[in-house]
Parts: sequence; C-alpha cells; structure tokens
Amino acid sequence: MEGIPVLFFIFGLLSVFLTQIYALEPECGKLREAQLYNMKQITEPDEYTWIGRVGYGNSSDPDPEIKCSAVLIHQRYALISARCVLTPGLGDATFILFGDWQATRNIRKEDCRPNGNDIKCAPPPQVVNIEELVVHPMFDSKGFDYEIALAKLAENVKFSDFVQPICLPPAYKVEGNHIAQRLEMTGFRGETFNKVEPLADEYRFRTKLVVQTASSEYCSWNWQQAHMTFNYENQLCAMVDVRDSALTSGTLMGIEYEGEKPRNFYVIGIAGITLKTSSKPPVIIHQIMRVLPFRDWILKNMA
Repeated sequence: MEGIPVLFFIFGLLSVFLTQIYALEPECGKLREAQLYNMKQITEPDEYTWIGRVGYGNSSDPDPEIKCSAVLIHQRYALISARCVLTPGLGDATFILFGDWQATRNIRKEDCRPNGNDIKCAPPPQVVNIEELVVHPMFDSKGFDYEIALAKLAENVKFSDFVQPICLPPAYKVEGNHIAQRLEMTGFRGETFNKVEPLADEYRFRTKLVVQTASSEYCSWNWQQAHMTFNYENQLCAMVDVRDSALTSGTLMGIEYEGEKPRNFYVIGIAGITLKTSSKPPVIIHQIMRVLPFRDWILKNMA
C-alpha cells in the first residue's frame, strides 16, 4: 500500500513491563449509567466516544470516501477490520475521524440534532492520519477469520468528552464467554466496506442496539448453510432484528463492574460479515471477531 506501511507482524520480544504500559489508558470505556438505561437508539454525542470512521484517500478532499469503522483503544492506536485494509479495489485507508456523531461526508462541521425545544451538538470531529497498519498474519480473507488490524496514528488523539478510548477486554475469559447474552453494540448505519446505503439524515447518527449472542453450535450451523466455517475460538455471532440490519461495522461491548456498580465498557469484538436466516421472520446474524484472543498480539504491536 503506497504511503502507509502495511505489516503482518512486528519482530521482537517484549518485556512484561512494556506490555503493561500499553495495556490500557488511565481512563477508558467511560460509562454514564443514565445513558445505559435511556432506551434510545441514537447515542448522545458523548456516548461511545471510541467509535471512529475510516477514511480513504486524502483527508483534505472536500468529499472524502469513508467506508469502515474503527475502535480507539489508545491515544495512538485503533482497531479496525482487516478487510478495511486488504480488500481489493477499496483503496488505501489513510485517516480516521474521531468524535463524529453523524455519518456524513462533511467532516469539518459540527453535528447537531433537535433536543426538545433546544438543539444538541457535537463539535467537528478530529481528523487523524494513519501512520502504519498492522494486519494479523493469519488473516483469512475467504474464511473471514483473524479479521483484525491495528492502526498506528500519526499523532496523539486529543481526548475530550467526545473522544475517549474503550478498554481492552480483561485478560481472562468471563463466565459464559459472552454466549447467550444481550449485549450493547454501537456503530453507524449504512456504512460498509463496499457500499453506503441511502439513509435519511436522522438515521445517520451514531446508533446503539441491544443484540442477542448465540451458542457456537447455532452459529456454526448457520455458517454451514452459507458454506462457510465458524471458528468458535475467535468468533462470536450476534442476532438482531432485520429492521436494524443497516447497522454495520459495529463494535460489541461488555461491562466491567465494581461491586454491583457498572464501571466501564470494554470491547468484546468487531462486527464483520452478516447473514440473513431463512426463518420466518428472518433474523440478521452478525459475525463478531473477538478481541480477547488477539489481546497479546495487539499489545506487542503497540510497544
């Protein structure tokens, strides 16, 4: 890829000390409990502030191409799908927008939305160039496995109420491994790595949904119907009503607790391809690439 190095691994052994330095930001996955229960689909401008939008070409263009989502995990690093880097014909992923509330191509204006008798606004997003992209060396573009990449940013993101990182998952498997749970997923409607659906302005705001995860057996069976293989160690699947299927490139999140109080969000996985079941009514199944199996790989490539 011209201009930005795309690597499949980084050499070198790392000390435990360095790994711990890059494990987490001092504050990550900020959770406002009232927002968790507000039953809205459109997020607040200061909610899920780690979601970025991946741009292609020159960020100074008046109408840039933006086709993927990113997840901010550090002041200089974000996770993206490997398909957003290596899909033929897609172009070069060159920058990421952070703090964008509405998915439009005008990336230099604030986003505003009516709020009762008032108007609620988010400031213009930060445009941060990508310095380097590291793709997992086992990425399988046909089997949609190991579908994860790490973007090193050219400069530090400026943290604010509207731009903050999410926590990496805990270094251990949680009970149940997120199977058969209702979990939060967030992202933008209509943006995928290969098309943009025509949507009304109201539906272009950052969206959150509650999705239902399923067992490995259920996921595997549905993947077999599509002549694909499901890797239960790396992948998870989450179901959503077909009416909400326009939410693409979403981020699946879990919550860490302190006693009985929810403390912070952490990233469980990044949504990849979707399947539509033959059931009546049909259900959309998101393939989720888990982050936990790649936690050590991420940290080593951040040092």
